[in-house]
Amino acid sequence: MALRSELEALRAKTRDQSQLINRLQSQIARSGNYAMAAANSLQAPAAAVSLNGTQHDAAAPVADSAPDTEADLRSLKAKAQDQTAEIARLKAAIAVFEGTTGDEQKLSFRDSKIALKARLSGLEAQFDQQKNILASARSELAAANERQALQAAHFAAELKRLGAGTLPASGQPRRSTAEARVSLADRVAQIRSSAPAEEPSAAKSNGVLGDFSSGTEAKPARENKPETAHGESPKAADAPPERKPRLLDRISNLCQNVLMR
Repeated sequence: MALRSELEALRAKTRDQSQLINRLQSQIARSGNYAMAAANSLQAPAAAVSLNGTQHDAAAPVADSAPDTEADLRSLKAKAQDQTAEIARLKAAIAVFEGTTGDEQKLSFRDSKIALKARLSGLEAQFDQQKNILASARSELAAANERQALQAAHFAAELKRLGAGTLPASGQPRRSTAEARVSLADRVAQIRSSAPAEEPSAAKSNGVLGDFSSGTEAKPARENKPETAHGESPKAADAPPERKPRLLDRISNLCQNVLMR
């Protein structure tokens, strides 16, 4: 009896919800008819001026309530589906309960085989419902994947049409990344090695040739010259100042010190 009363209550709720759904659908239909009437009135120039204010005041609440009405309709449809599944489960339980004898009904409903059969029937109905929901979700997912694939193909076609990712036909080619860049120290060392390193030997050979052409012999490099009282040679004070290193030499020495650190 408790199951029957619960079933009747669910049926009453379903009827109320179906009536509410019908009422909402009729409201949506009326709003659509009103929009069509407004469009027709716009086509008539004479009636458009007189009905402009009335149409604006009536169309604004309809446009504002349309999203809320659709959301309510979707929620009511979901509730109706849940209640339909619950009704199917209860119907299966009642069918099993009514098919038993009077002696079996006297036993405890929870601990008897009837309760197990009813529960099994309800679970089967719930499984069928979930299976249908899963199938619909899979179909929606497949449709979404197909739309995404079409959008990706369209995007790739647009990129190909615009010529993205291609080099221009004219202009200088890009430098390859594999080309190694020479460091400052290497360039300085290369310039230093290519500089004329034969300046001292050339000067010495020129001096020897000049002495030979003038008829004099080259003096030895070291001569026993008298020293002054301070132990210095007489021409030490008259010696030219020491030559400063060139800028290129200083840069190369600085680079070598930095690399050694």
